[in-house]
Amino acid sequence: MAYQSFPYLGFGRGLNLRDKPDTVDPAEAIDLLNVTFSERGAIETRRGYDKIVDEEVLGLGSFENTSGSKRILTTNTVSTNERLRAYALTGGAAIADSGALSDSDAAFSFARYGTPNNERVYCANGTDVRYFDGSTFTDPNSVSVVVPKGETLVVQATDNRLVSTGFKGTTDGPAGATTSPSHVWFSDPGDPTTWGANNYVQLTPGDGEKVMGAIAWRELVFVFKESKFFVFYGNSVAGDGTPIFNYRPVEGGVGLAARFAIAATPNGVYFVGRDGLYVTTGSSAQRVSDPVEPLWTGAASDYYQGGLISDLTSTSLTALDSVLYMAFSIAGGGRRVLVHDTEAGWFSLYDFPATYIHAFDGSVWFGTDALYEHKRSYTDDDGATIAARWRSGWLDFGSPDVKALRASKMWGRGEVSASVSTDFEASTGYPVSVTFSLDTDLPQWNTSTWGGTTWASEAELKPKQRRRAERGTTFSFAIAGEAPWAFHRATHQVRQVRQPGIEDTKE
Repeated sequence: MAYQSFPYLGFGRGLNLRDKPDTVDPAEAIDLLNVTFSERGAIETRRGYDKIVDEEVLGLGSFENTSGSKRILTTNTVSTNERLRAYALTGGAAIADSGALSDSDAAFSFARYGTPNNERVYCANGTDVRYFDGSTFTDPNSVSVVVPKGETLVVQATDNRLVSTGFKGTTDGPAGATTSPSHVWFSDPGDPTTWGANNYVQLTPGDGEKVMGAIAWRELVFVFKESKFFVFYGNSVAGDGTPIFNYRPVEGGVGLAARFAIAATPNGVYFVGRDGLYVTTGSSAQRVSDPVEPLWTGAASDYYQGGLISDLTSTSLTALDSVLYMAFSIAGGGRRVLVHDTEAGWFSLYDFPATYIHAFDGSVWFGTDALYEHKRSYTDDDGATIAARWRSGWLDFGSPDVKALRASKMWGRGEVSASVSTDFEASTGYPVSVTFSLDTDLPQWNTSTWGGTTWASEAELKPKQRRRAERGTTFSFAIAGEAPWAFHRATHQVRQVRQPGIEDTKE
């Protein structure tokens, strides 16, 4: 009996937890971990990470000046004292230490502020304020209280004002001025140590909500409460000379769920809300996380094994170019990172041990009990192999009848195990090892086989075919492996279904 071929031409649409497992697109996955997707729709193992500093991480920031000096900033607790520290990007050597701070366990936010020949990063956690100039941490309030003690600092680009918000106490403004959970304070233009007595606004005070966080994007400053946000778009002056900080509220029940769950990208501000991941450019926010909505609702199918969000308040978000990285906790104390390519549209899931996460200098920095760096040159996780997997939805190959899957032809690189399960089985089926090795007489990259030249990667994809004897109505295809691998294409050969004829149906 003849066979019919059913090709998989791409796998690049990422994770889909919203739709029924038997209705997802063939290029989507109902479960995956530690994979990324190329522009042509191939599945690849993600790149790895390396441990840079073996110390606790409480918030992450970075310093860079025009002379090229770069530092990664974080906080940790030594005995019962919290301290700010700056590290070299390569090797993790300690560059500066703030000494003991007042709070024992409060994460810092960081804001880069510059004036001509004077570049700093201001650091705040709601109790302590410091600035870092590339070599030293300094307390700007050591002489008199001049910088408000908000949890969050950002810079308003329109006239270079430092903005402080997210206040814990009632007298944490400049020189002990009044503060509340709804206050936003602004420095004088171009001077982060001078704060006029009228340089503040209160955002819908008395609504029972507090300011959760803030971020600058282009010429705008976004300040988020729990169910709304506000967009500051420029300043003017009243008739009596007092400043007016112009803003518009954006109502609609969408706000920020966690202090660090916010990131700016070229195409907008992304933030984590109570029911999903959102983006805004200053008007109503749009939810972009619908394909992975069950991470928030807990309604994922049993085929998904990656873990659900267990604590929104510990979520953090960063962006590297057009790719978002959202760190979150799962039941049992583990951590995951949801990865979203905002241009290609796919979602994936990584198992980084990340509570705080920050993109800087082409790398993603993260940590909880240690500081790690994730970048393309790392092919393992601090010396450990990367276990990666991808599983398709349930496909019936265009027929509701029982069929026999007799062979699979696959193209890829590296070594994987490929398996097929039938008729909604929970397991991924019996795995078959597939090694996409090149023939020894072909020119190869990463070797000196061709003209004594070392190239960058393998020169071609290697096809492999495996015979099967799977019989069922629906089929789910799974790929897994630990070594670096890529999977580009598969073609399944299904024996044609014999339709019942007259002789089969007569009494």
